[in-house]
Amino acid sequence: MVKYPDASYLLKSVEYYSGNIYALGSIFDFNRGRNIYYFSGGNISNWEMKDSMVTDSPSSIIRWGYSRLYSSNFGKLYSVGLEGIWKFIDNGWSQIYKIDSTIYGISGSSEDYLIAVGDFQQVLFYNGNNWENVSNLFPQIDRNFICTNVWTNGYETFIIGYGNVGGYLGTIIFHGK
Repeated sequence: MVKYPDASYLLKSVEYYSGNIYALGSIFDFNRGRNIYYFSGGNISNWEMKDSMVTDSPSSIIRWGYSRLYSSNFGKLYSVGLEGIWKFIDNGWSQIYKIDSTIYGISGSSEDYLIAVGDFQQVLFYNGNNWENVSNLFPQIDRNFICTNVWTNGYETFIIGYGNVGGYLGTIIFHGK
């Protein structure tokens, strides 16, 4: 990895999956007009770069979600970010949901019960067949409200986000059963 002293480095997400540790990292290289994203994995004695991508124009190809990893209790690894949701299959990423905005969090109790959240108050539910936008179940708040993370065990769900609520900028935690 090349080091740029004038760039910002960020470790974005770390998850344990299938006997290995996986991490997402990024370099925000403002002086060169690009962002570099890394997906790495391994264990304490064998750490390697699995993949990387550069975004330097609107036509850059996004190969995985670089916002967050999610290792489920049902044995699957997901990533979320700009343009949607990906699933880790055979040591590579497969996009399972495409969207024109950013997904920031995902959680689920099984492969057919997933909830993902993101920009513009988006709350998406996967039932094993389709992704459905269920944002209309939530109180009417600012359309630009950003849902940043979610946790569910299939019986109860917590969604956290921030935005303009009643004329005030604030953080809200939704809890439902």
